[in-house]
Amino acid sequence: MGALLVIFINSYIESRDEARIFSFYHDEMAATVSPNTLKRSIDANDEKYILVDLRSAPEYEKEHFKTAINIPAGSLSEDEIVSEFKKLDKGKTIVVYCYSHSCTLGATVGKMLSDNKIFVKELRVGWSELRYSWSIWNAGAKDTDNKDYIITNPSATTLPVPCSEGEFGC
Repeated sequence: MGALLVIFINSYIESRDEARIFSFYHDEMAATVSPNTLKRSIDANDEKYILVDLRSAPEYEKEHFKTAINIPAGSLSEDEIVSEFKKLDKGKTIVVYCYSHSCTLGATVGKMLSDNKIFVKELRVGWSELRYSWSIWNAGAKDTDNKDYIITNPSATTLPVPCSEGEFGC
């Protein structure tokens, strides 16, 4: 009887782990966008998505990804962030990005927005990875290939201060 109980418990635990793994990958795929998907969307002039740069306004002004708009989450309150995202076209996929892969600003804002019934996806990597290591995230590319995907404003003189502002800094 004891052996049957051990077998049952082990089967139950294994099935729970499998269910959790299944859920994790389905959830992750539903909530993230790969750099290659972003690149293909920009190349195709795909207007089915809105790319949102969450970094500060001076950083966005200095450099940002082509097609991106700026909602500087680090300097806004929750109500202001929600208000800005409510203005976006609900018929499009909204993709957010922040400073780097290790920055939690995108995930923090994504969670906060989902709590407010606004659903966004997060770019799997951040600005720093795609700006300075393009070739790592785009197979066969050179780091200089990203020039076609970055808008630069040489007259922007404000030095960026990443991840340091407000309630939603990373």
